This record gives sequence, C-alpha cells and structure tokens, in this order.
Amino acid sequence: MLKQISLKKNGLNRLKSNHLELRRDDIDFNIKSMHPGEWIYLVSQEGQWLGFVNPLIDESLPQITILTTVTKLETTSTADQIAQSYIHTRLEVAFNKRKLIKDYLRGCRLVYGHVDELPGLQVDLFLNACFIQINSAGLDRHREFIKSTLAKLTSVQCYF
Repeated sequence: MLKQISLKKNGLNRLKSNHLELRRDDIDFNIKSMHPGEWIYLVSQEGQWLGFVNPLIDESLPQITILTTVTKLETTSTADQIAQSYIHTRLEVAFNKRKLIKDYLRGCRLVYGHVDELPGLQVDLFLNACFIQINSAGLDRHREFIKSTLAKLTSVQCYF
C-alpha cells in the first residue's frame, strides 16, 4: 500500500496550474525518511494524485513528481503492483499510439518521458534493438519490469 501524503494549499494551487513537480514545502510530510523513488498518493479535499518522491534531490529543486490523477485510492495492492500496473498501461498506450504511423516503428522515439506520463523515461526503438534511458528514481526502481515489458511489446532485444 502506498503512503498517503496531504497537500498544502500552495501545493494544490501548483497542481491546479498544471505543475507536475512539487517541492518539499508543498506537502504536509517530511520526505527525508522516504526511499528515493518511493511511490506515493498525494491527497487533498479536491482530489488524489499518484506520484513518486526523491528526498536526495536538493531542497531548492522539485522532489516530488506527479504522474496522474486517480479517482480511487488502491488500498489492497502493494506499492510494486500499483507502480507496475501504471507503467505497463502507459508503455502499452505509447507503443499503440506510435505503431499507427506507417513505418514509424522501424526507427523512432517510443517513449517521450512526461509526454507519455512516464517522467524520466526515454525509449528509442530501432529495427532490431530498443534502447532505454531512465532519469528518475521512481522509474529506476522498476527497470527490469520496464525492460521485460518493452521486450514483449516490441519483440526485440532491449538495452539500458
């Protein structure tokens, strides 16, 4: 089960302004005790969001990454199950969106990070190989799952 962290008013205002990254002072919780890349639910009176944190990032920079709005908090699944379900869905959506373009999968950027709601992840697909670059702790925790999912989707060898 994911930790539920309350948003302060300034954090909620930033989310309403379409900011997908928050600072430590936008929440009512001390994230210093959390693990880098730990997935969380951010909650307020006005909604819930799925995201992940990295307390090792300098305090002057955003330490919380927002992934998506959620309608119902999942309380029966483990944190890994929630994360992997989200990642799998987003990878499938990105792949299916790009395979609609004729010959695009012969060489393309398959995943564009924030654009595909997978911040810090870039995936390039070529004829016989898929190259993965992960630049966020929240997704790096699931690197083997990402690699195996992409291998199934693309039917080619995947490399980091």
